[in-house]
Amino acid sequence: MKKPSYENFFIFSYLYIWELKSNEYTVKREEVIVRVNVVEEVKKKFGERCSEEIYKYVKDLVIEKPDSKVIDELIIIKKLFSNRIRISILILLSQAALPVCALVSILNVDQTLISHNLSMLKRLGIAKEERIGKYRVYSLNKKKLKRILQNAISAILS
Repeated sequence: MKKPSYENFFIFSYLYIWELKSNEYTVKREEVIVRVNVVEEVKKKFGERCSEEIYKYVKDLVIEKPDSKVIDELIIIKKLFSNRIRISILILLSQAALPVCALVSILNVDQTLISHNLSMLKRLGIAKEERIGKYRVYSLNKKKLKRILQNAISAILS
């Protein structure tokens, strides 16, 4: 891998650790935190069309660009909480592992709606399925849900 060249970017090696080996860099972990100088980025894009007032306002501002993995996790959260039935299922599964027939009975909705939402929760890795005879019992993957929510909160509030 060639040495990355980033104009106006500062690479912080808190998640990506680069090792210098004869003008090459080796990736040690998963992410790069890229910090950008806001004034320089705005000037590259808009030149002098932005007023000097704006440049004074963001003069010494250096911010982190959003990481695509964090954005993907925020989209997962949106999917999780964008449907009443899905939220109800999450609340019920947070209390106990339940079969589909129990979810249908408690929520008083059609079985196809429960199954559709459970399959989505499974695809996202939030719900786990266990077969007991001819029945399927679902439980909440609390560790994964907690990690996703914590990452989202820290990305937005840090």
